[in-house]
Amino acid sequence: MVRHFVSSLATLICSVVLVVGSPAIAASANQGSADCAAERAALSAVQQQIDAHNARPNVFEVPRQAVQAAAYDAEAAEQNAAAASTQSALQTCIQKALTRDIALEELADKWPNSPVPKEPSAGKLQQLEVGIKKIPPNWQAPPRVPGKRWEVNQNSPVRPIYNALRANNPGRSIGDVTLRGVPRPRIGDPDPAYPGSTIGRRGKGPNVSPDHIVSMAEMVQMPGFTRLSPENMYAVTRAPLNLQWMSKPANEAKSSKVVAEMRRADPAWRASQADLQNQVRTQLQDIINRLLSSQG
Repeated sequence: MVRHFVSSLATLICSVVLVVGSPAIAASANQGSADCAAERAALSAVQQQIDAHNARPNVFEVPRQAVQAAAYDAEAAEQNAAAASTQSALQTCIQKALTRDIALEELADKWPNSPVPKEPSAGKLQQLEVGIKKIPPNWQAPPRVPGKRWEVNQNSPVRPIYNALRANNPGRSIGDVTLRGVPRPRIGDPDPAYPGSTIGRRGKGPNVSPDHIVSMAEMVQMPGFTRLSPENMYAVTRAPLNLQWMSKPANEAKSSKVVAEMRRADPAWRASQADLQNQVRTQLQDIINRLLSSQG
């Protein structure tokens, strides 16, 4: 805010001008066009108030119009504060949206011919919303029993969201796509899990299936997962980042186990799978943490 004082004969003239950075406000309001609608609307409303304020007469004779000048100044100060507050809120929202978008992008598979997960249906999101409300605020997942596979017990508070997320995930027919840069194995290709074995036939195609590197049962019990929004839960559990091709026999033997416990599989393959599982688990946990920060 700038106040100019000029002498006019024996009368002091006070000129009050509100100088909130209107171009900056307009630029902020246009950022994140797909997000932060409420924050952008609030900032736009403040801009309209500022424009109306600045359009009114702003030259006052003091002391004769001291009361009017003071009221004008007070309104200017109030609108400056509102502009700063709403602009800060918008920038915070935009930053959270950016954090979310980067995290979600990391769930994707960057290789050509990789699958693109379908958007969740309204019904699926509603199922998850209902399930989330049934989970106690301080619920913690029980530790996995060594030697046992990851499980979600029927009476577990997360069972409803597990059922909703597990249905048709990843699906039996995601097509002839690339997973983590690896094309779908062909009939007769070596099965890396079982040296000497080859990929068999199932129907008209190879007997392989997409495998969750970190099992669904483990994912829904990872720290912070139950505090994700329905949309973010869906995205995390359908992440191409967490999918790989595996022979049907190997996939059935794994079945939510920690891969190191697949005793009949090739030791070298088990070791490489254990490393991959640890790597992806760390990535997923980091993404979950960042998604949570973008929600708060």
